[in-house]
Amino acid sequence: MYGRAAFVHYGRWWLRIGRWIVLAAALIGCGYAHWKVTDQVIHAEFNKAAELELRSLRQTVETHPDLSPDLTKGVSKPLQDWFPRRTDGVVNPLFPWLAAWQVTEDHDLGTGGFLTGDDRRLMMSGRLMLAALVMAFVTVLTIACARVISIPAALVVAMLCGWGVLFPASHRFSPDAVFQVLFLMTWVGCLLAMPRNSLWAYAVVGITSGLAYMANESAQLLLVVFVIVTTLRWLWGWIAAHLPGDGGTTLWVRRNHFMGLFLLLALHLLTIGPRLSYAYEQFGDPFYSVKRQIMWVDTPAEAQSWAQRRSPQEGGTAQKPSWARYSASHSQEQMWSRLKNGFASQGINFLSPPDLQHAPVARFRGGWLLIVVGVVTLLGFVLASLRREKGHAGQRLHPETATMTLFVLAAIAAYTLAGAWGTPLGNGSGFADALVAPMTLSLVWACESLLRRARRRHASWRVFFAYEVVLWCIFAAMAWQVIEVLQPTSFGT
Repeated sequence: MYGRAAFVHYGRWWLRIGRWIVLAAALIGCGYAHWKVTDQVIHAEFNKAAELELRSLRQTVETHPDLSPDLTKGVSKPLQDWFPRRTDGVVNPLFPWLAAWQVTEDHDLGTGGFLTGDDRRLMMSGRLMLAALVMAFVTVLTIACARVISIPAALVVAMLCGWGVLFPASHRFSPDAVFQVLFLMTWVGCLLAMPRNSLWAYAVVGITSGLAYMANESAQLLLVVFVIVTTLRWLWGWIAAHLPGDGGTTLWVRRNHFMGLFLLLALHLLTIGPRLSYAYEQFGDPFYSVKRQIMWVDTPAEAQSWAQRRSPQEGGTAQKPSWARYSASHSQEQMWSRLKNGFASQGINFLSPPDLQHAPVARFRGGWLLIVVGVVTLLGFVLASLRREKGHAGQRLHPETATMTLFVLAAIAAYTLAGAWGTPLGNGSGFADALVAPMTLSLVWACESLLRRARRRHASWRVFFAYEVVLWCIFAAMAWQVIEVLQPTSFGT
């Protein structure tokens, strides 16, 4: 084998095998960097426990006895208590249940914000558990993406999802990292249910949204958006079926929708059932949530007062904050002013989070996302400028592109609005953080989809070359930020 034939042969071998070698090397480097940063951050901030961490710590210790059910007193009740169920209205049960497996029988729980030696050990092991969980998830996500999209695109997803939001969240002893992982899985399940609404897709959304709710109840907002958008898709399908014409080609089946919604809601409620039962027993409200109540107060002091309550009866249920009470006591100008200030704060927190200014990639994550938005826009213009062969179905966009785009935009709008409203109370950052990974995956997904259509329309090789170069440059710039943090001067070693 000589000359050009040898070059082509070994070139194909490199494209098949070498790309996975590059991906493996990048993931190993990412894992090493994540572990080094995690080790340093955990030790540097070990004595700085936030209110949410203290609540998670107390609930973790209280959950530990549930993990050893006494089956001599029955079967159904001990098994029901074994599942994640405990909540104080702020911290939902999934993360404390996971961390409770590391609690010792003689754990000494501190009081009044004081951390005992056992508390420090538990928080250390819990943070390390979150770091390992997040790294494993990012690795699986990257490999799954690399099977269907280009290597640089998969690496951009890994860097923005990992270093942009998931890795910093894993440095706190709180449900944030677990919620963001499950929220992204729910988002992907919703997108998979759009092109072809098989019943299994609804089942996946029901289970993953239930698990995400068990980490943070704001996951139900995404479920509401999914139900609304898919129902609108069903309505449009019903209208199109009664209009003249063939109606086009699609794999979205209208008769699956309401059966799918029933399956989704049934599995969602089944997953969160123990939590609902516990909240009803303790607070008289299965969906009891302090976070939802304090959305209807104005100041952090009022929010703190309600967050300290142990039951909804304290202070009288008639005084419980609600939208009805808030709208009756505030003018439209006051509410618009709150939203306007909240949107401004949300934009700053999303583009450059104040609390992540020392974290690589995360401190400029908004800028990286805007660059990816620019790439999507340019690819859209390129695709529009290419000639489409008449009757060539492969050169057109997917029939359900409009539905998927509507879902993404509606979800972003809903969480941005909720975050803007909660910003004066310090609740807005969680909504912005939850959107980073789903937006990254959706934008890269859109880039690859447009690129495939451009290939079928016989676009110039320069388009694909420029796309690969831009993505490699984005990855290299983000990797350099991580390398800078790993320099000895950054750690003082």
